[in-house]
Amino acid sequence: MEHVFIAGDHVNLHPAVLYGLLLFELLASATYLGTCSRLVEKVIMNNKISDINKVDLMVQVEMATSALEGKAYTLLTDGFSESLLQETLLVRYGVENILKEVATKSANLWGGLNFLSSNEAAYLLVVCQLLSFHPPTKHSALDMMMVLQN
Repeated sequence: MEHVFIAGDHVNLHPAVLYGLLLFELLASATYLGTCSRLVEKVIMNNKISDINKVDLMVQVEMATSALEGKAYTLLTDGFSESLLQETLLVRYGVENILKEVATKSANLWGGLNFLSSNEAAYLLVVCQLLSFHPPTKHSALDMMMVLQN
């Protein structure tokens, strides 16, 4: 038992576990955002798609990127805090929503024969949905996020 790390109970987790969760949320969100960016890139390269649709996709990806970068910068400059973890969880769920929306819109725009004939398109669309399968779920993190209201 001397080599077992006791993380604490669900109410009082060890700070190392919370810090690890914060890093995981940033890295996982950024990874899936990168995948979504590849899907958007495919749409941007298609000359048949209107510029306004391309810009709308780029705006959403940039917003998600900036939010993640902001939390990473705060971690680097201010260090870990429970409030930063809470804020990062909120950003993660926002990124999750953006990924779903942008991926679906990108697949629709890329659509038609391009989508049907490309294994990459289907793969990217599915991968962009997978952040929602990573813990913690919104329901299980609700108490942690609600602390921000106080």
